[in-house]
Amino acid sequence: MKIIPDNLNGIYPNPAQSVYGKPVVVFSGHRWTLPILFLAVEKGLVELPAAIVTFDRHRDSLAPLNGSEILKKYRTSDEPFEKLVNIVMKHLSPRNDDWIISGMELGLISDVIQFNSEKEQAESPGKVTLHTDSVDKTHRIFHLGRPVNELSYKGALVDSAHESVSEGLWDCLGWDPSRT
Repeated sequence: MKIIPDNLNGIYPNPAQSVYGKPVVVFSGHRWTLPILFLAVEKGLVELPAAIVTFDRHRDSLAPLNGSEILKKYRTSDEPFEKLVNIVMKHLSPRNDDWIISGMELGLISDVIQFNSEKEQAESPGKVTLHTDSVDKTHRIFHLGRPVNELSYKGALVDSAHESVSEGLWDCLGWDPSRT
């Protein structure tokens, strides 16, 4: 399955794979998720804004320090793919800690479900972080533990009284535990 242009093979060393009929790209520089979303839309594989499921110990949801205005301008333009690659390369953090909020600002990401990120309590005391973008759209970032824990007693994927569920986690995932 050819999704990634040849000139970006250094960024995405693993070719796209098909998992249950869905394209999956694995790479370490998380900010490079944003160009993949752009390409997936061009190929008709994804509709924007997309909900993202990620497995990461770090929340990656800092506000971008460099390029907020560039993100707003790109969102409202018809700039080509190469411009987005340039923004990701030159304006987002190489620490990959601002890609989620940047993706929301670009209109690429709706909500994010993060597994394995719940231990970073210093950033947010709750299980859900809200971000209102520059066009007044509110996004949710769900901070969950390991999937096995979230599928266990009192976990967010089984307990209808869980804080994340009342914030819309199950709807965001299209999850219905009675079907499992």
